[in-house]
Amino acid sequence: FCLIVCIVNRIPAFLVGKPGCSKTLAMQLIFENLRGKDSNFPELPCLFEQRYQCSEDSTSEGIEAIFKTAKRKSERDGNDVTHVVLLDEIGLAEISRHNPLKVLHDRLDPFSICNKACRENRHIDNLPYAVIGVSNWALDMSKMNRAIILSRPDPDEEDLLNTAEAIASALALKRGNHTL
Repeated sequence: FCLIVCIVNRIPAFLVGKPGCSKTLAMQLIFENLRGKDSNFPELPCLFEQRYQCSEDSTSEGIEAIFKTAKRKSERDGNDVTHVVLLDEIGLAEISRHNPLKVLHDRLDPFSICNKACRENRHIDNLPYAVIGVSNWALDMSKMNRAIILSRPDPDEEDLLNTAEAIASALALKRGNHTL
């Protein structure tokens, strides 16, 4: 729910959690269900994903290009559409020798010089696009402080036991054995 609020209001967010905790699935579900008037949520804007797959070889030029694309398309499409810059595996870009995330500071700040003209043309006080960063680990604080941080905690022993019991029960039902 928090991701949807951040996207609709164009508030940058970082989704952080261990591999396998459904970060990417959460984003896929949002994109599949927010398709404008023909979707399950017709009152919410249509979302268009501008995905950048980060890696240790990412460059600031590559990240800058995806933001320029999102900004250009946002200016073209108006307020009925929200373009979402999805920086997948952004933690890998942080360890890149090219330091590609240095461009994020201005791109996450709605009052920066690079976003000023777009805001004035559309009469808005927020970013011209939504930004979601997905990572397996937290980024440095200079980036994290410019966004909402959603962190998926590690499962505790009770969570793991509940998961194991649910899987075992499902397997038992599938085999026709209703007891564990």
